[in-house]
Amino acid sequence: MEKDEDKKKDLIEKAAAGPLPKFLKTMECALEKNGSGWLVGNDVTWADLNLACMITFISGIAGEDQLNKMSPKMAKFLQKVMDLPRIKEHLAKKPVSTYVPGQ
Repeated sequence: MEKDEDKKKDLIEKAAAGPLPKFLKTMECALEKNGSGWLVGNDVTWADLNLACMITFISGIAGEDQLNKMSPKMAKFLQKVMDLPRIKEHLAKKPVSTYVPGQ
């Protein structure tokens, strides 16, 4: 992880202007095409959980505000997954991670 805040901001801006919007748009289209609010079928699947993990990672690096700016639909999708009862229960019980990538 970049420690220099100016460089970090520059890297986030480059990602936000590069492949990230295309990825987010592709995932938005997949959600819209299915019509249920999930990637496949009418209920949550591993595909949705995997996407939620990716969006959480993006949000963790870029920040929630940046995610909301880039893709309000993906931010809403992530919240939908995080609001699932068993996900909420797991998140409430799991220990806080002290892992910092790159350190």
